[in-house]
Amino acid sequence: MTTISPTTFSFPTKRIALAIASILTGALAGLLGYLVGQYFYALFVFPFILLAIGTIFYVPSLKFLRTSSWLFNAFCGLLMGLMIFFTFHYVEYSLFRARNISSFEVSQHLDSSAASKAVDAFLQKQTGAGGFIGFMKYNNAQWNPYVYYFVQGGIVARTFKIYLHSRNGWLYLAGEAAVLLDGSALLGSLAGERLFLKKKTV
Repeated sequence: MTTISPTTFSFPTKRIALAIASILTGALAGLLGYLVGQYFYALFVFPFILLAIGTIFYVPSLKFLRTSSWLFNAFCGLLMGLMIFFTFHYVEYSLFRARNISSFEVSQHLDSSAASKAVDAFLQKQTGAGGFIGFMKYNNAQWNPYVYYFVQGGIVARTFKIYLHSRNGWLYLAGEAAVLLDGSALLGSLAGERLFLKKKTV
């Protein structure tokens, strides 16, 4: 029986395989993160949860396909972080689109093609852009404020609201992207180098 090990692959093949694994694990982590977010979403904390989910999927790929280049490992980590961010929000967009296409089909008696164009026309009218970009702009304008409750003696003493729309919404998304991209790149660099060195010393 032949056992597949990292040494089975040539150097270029390992790099290509690690890049593909980075994209696939990022997409999987983004999808799983979206599902988790339907039940639990903590402002400012959730990007780190997404990063943790990505780490769980990505480290086995690094362990199996480690390379000696910390820069390439960091690049692959960056790919994973980008895919987590994109997949998480693209799932939101896909569901938004599906719901509204279905609504237009029923309310305006349109076929699926015409309903799809109607959704794009709606986003274009609301934001000046259609498709995914239009959705991100529209979604940013629709975000409800996050309310934090401070309780004393079982009674709500005061509340604090954070409004995430317009500039604040974009700043939050930029921070979310920074956590995912920088964190994933750092993970790829440090974890990949450590695994490679550990292998070399064996």
